[in-house]
Amino acid sequence: VLKDGRVVGVLTNRDLVALQASQGSGERRGGMRVKDAMSADSLEKVQFIRRDTPYEEVLGHVQKSNTAVLVTKTGSPKEPLLGIITVSDILTKL
Repeated sequence: VLKDGRVVGVLTNRDLVALQASQGSGERRGGMRVKDAMSADSLEKVQFIRRDTPYEEVLGHVQKSNTAVLVTKTGSPKEPLLGIITVSDILTKL
């Protein structure tokens, strides 16, 4: 989730499944916002890497985060997001 080009949170499939389970399947969710669905500690769950990180190191970061690794110029969460590497991205390269 970006605000003014900066990462402010992460919304995962796991967050959506948990929200749906807590809301019940029959309730209307038209008033929900992204900030309501993402977990409060979502930024703590993701790792940031610099854009020139070696592939082997990327594998380790993806394995640790178990969701996604966010790419910025120098690996700082305060920089604009350049890309996202997910487990699915890695699987296609193996």
